[in-house]
Parts: sequence; structure tokens; C-alpha cells
Amino acid sequence: MAKISNSLRTDLDRLAQACRVLDLEGHGDRVVGHVAYRDPDERGFWMKRAGISLGEVFDSRDFVLLTFDGIQIAGDGKSHGEWPIHSEIFKNKPEINASAHTHPFYASVFSASEEPLVTIVPRSTSQPVRPPRWEESADLIDTPEIATSMVKSMGAHHAILLRNHGIVTCGPQIP
Repeated sequence: MAKISNSLRTDLDRLAQACRVLDLEGHGDRVVGHVAYRDPDERGFWMKRAGISLGEVFDSRDFVLLTFDGIQIAGDGKSHGEWPIHSEIFKNKPEINASAHTHPFYASVFSASEEPLVTIVPRSTSQPVRPPRWEESADLIDTPEIATSMVKSMGAHHAILLRNHGIVTCGPQIP
């Protein structure tokens, strides 16, 4: 792996821990889910390598560094084909530093429904509005053009349901 600073290694180890938590919380779906982290040195973003599940991500060695054009410049293994999801989020939302695309069972089932999400608890400051739903396609988000459309639909939200596909979520920090 390319030489990385101790602080970046700590952040990637924290991202690896987040992968395992996501897996424990029902976001694992064999090897298809992925998370990413904006590179603090502005080279692009770090993404979970392909071929392992969220629950198998151990530490910083399980990430690859990609440019915003999807060119791998560091790390062992291959990148996921849906790298444009993360690239377009980071390019269009400068306040965002971490993102995830997963296929949790209930969210994936709900994303297939045309019915609006029904609130079962009162709306609060932790979830004041429903997340938008991206309806354009149920296919892989594997081109920058498709990912840009998804990010536009996401708007100012930090999460979006993908029709028949799962969810994307993001935030300013890994937690």
C-alpha cells in the first residue's frame, strides 16, 4: 500500500470499524456494499476494495485509493464498479467526507414500493424529513452521469433510497 500518514491510517481503521458495524446492523449483502472516505490529501477517495464483505473489512489495508475519475492509484485489490456514487458525492458535496452504498433488507424492500414512507414515530430533529427516492433506474450506478443524477435527487439530504436497489448515505465524518 502507498505510504499513508498515521492520521489517515487511523481514519481508515475507523472506516473499517464502521464497515463491521454496518454489517452487524443488517447492511451486509455478500460483497456488494461499499463505503468511501475523502482523501485528506485531495488525491481522490478511499473505497472498500471489491471481493470482501463489509464484515470482512479489517483495517486500512482493505481500502483502495481512487481518483475522482475512478483510476486506482493505491491499495491492493480491485475497486467496485459503482465507484461513481462516491466520486460524484465528494465532487458535488464538499462538506461530505464519508459515504456508503448498502442493500439493507427492509430499505431494499421499501425502495421497491411506490408507497410513501409512513412515519411510525414522531418526526424529530434526528429525522426531520423523509429521505428522497431516486426513481431514474434500478441498474448499477456505474457511470458519472448516472451518479450525478442520483446526487442531484439527493439534494441537501444525507441519504437517498434507490428504487429496487438499496440506499446511499453520507456525512461530514465517519461516525
